[in-house]
Amino acid sequence: MLNIGSGKSLSILEVAEQMARALGIDDLPPEVTRKYRTGDIRHCFADIELAHEVLGYRPQVDLADGLEELVEWMLGQNVFDRVEDASAELSRRGLQR
Repeated sequence: MLNIGSGKSLSILEVAEQMARALGIDDLPPEVTRKYRTGDIRHCFADIELAHEVLGYRPQVDLADGLEELVEWMLGQNVFDRVEDASAELSRRGLQR
């Protein structure tokens, strides 16, 4: 099995900050609740060394550029914020701590 990713470890907070930057939002601090679902892996990143050895794989797009592409795509979508509904459902099912 080969891992494909960036090979860089980032926290959710770092990703949220980069996403806010890509969205051009300066005054929206990320909300990190520190809650998690039962069974969630708490710390993980892709070690891509084997993919490099076997396939010659190296990431072609860095996170900042990838987020800019994502934002461009997102702007064309209809969005419905259901974060509170999802969180309540996880709690109701005992899957969020």
